[in-house]
Amino acid sequence: MNKKLSRRNALRTGLGVTGALLLGNGAYASQSKSILDNIFTNVEDNYASIVKHGRTKGENLMVWSLMSITNVEAVSTEIENYRAATKYNSELKYSSNDIFKIDYAKSIIDFIAVSENINFSMVAFKDYKEIFSGLSPDNYQQRIINMYRELPSSGVSKVLFKKENLFGPSLEFTNAMLEVNGYSMEMTNPKSDSLIQINDFISGLVFSLLRSIAVTSESKLELISYFKEKMGLPAEVNIDSFKSTIIEIHQGNV
Repeated sequence: MNKKLSRRNALRTGLGVTGALLLGNGAYASQSKSILDNIFTNVEDNYASIVKHGRTKGENLMVWSLMSITNVEAVSTEIENYRAATKYNSELKYSSNDIFKIDYAKSIIDFIAVSENINFSMVAFKDYKEIFSGLSPDNYQQRIINMYRELPSSGVSKVLFKKENLFGPSLEFTNAMLEVNGYSMEMTNPKSDSLIQINDFISGLVFSLLRSIAVTSESKLELISYFKEKMGLPAEVNIDSFKSTIIEIHQGNV
């Protein structure tokens, strides 16, 4: 039996019951609705987002992640039910060392392990310093655009990105992304978008497992260990380790 399917079938029943119980709890309904109203400002029936990890001090690895979701309303409702049940209202992000996120983060790991509506496609770039070394501004931009082509985006017409600065990408860049990669870019505030938070968190876990620098945060170590257990990953992890998981990841070719 396929390892992915067997793991999903084993976990699905328990999560389904939990979700049903939470949906029936009126105490969480109004809170979930207000959060969902923010989410649906930017999403339609299908959702896609891209987040990036890496380019940190002492690190020479980048991991970029495309998360796509179908049946967005059902997924969003389930996620916000977990948030309400664990009483975690802050932004979920991998970089945070917040110990209060652990219960909510574990419920997200459980959920993505069984959901048929969430897919992750990632690419790992090694030696990023060499990738960008000596490039002119125009060539640098073209290199970035070509790197995005490493993320399979067939059928995706719009992709959400974390808003990183006041002005965002230039019109020239967004037009080039549309022409080369086939999708428009839309900036979103991750603090009000629980879906892009999931992409950031899950891809951050993958990045940590592949990077050369040891993790020292106790909360991160606990979540990394839980993620490895749920994904069936070995003690020593490399890109090939993810072949039997729901995470699709390959080495980038630049």
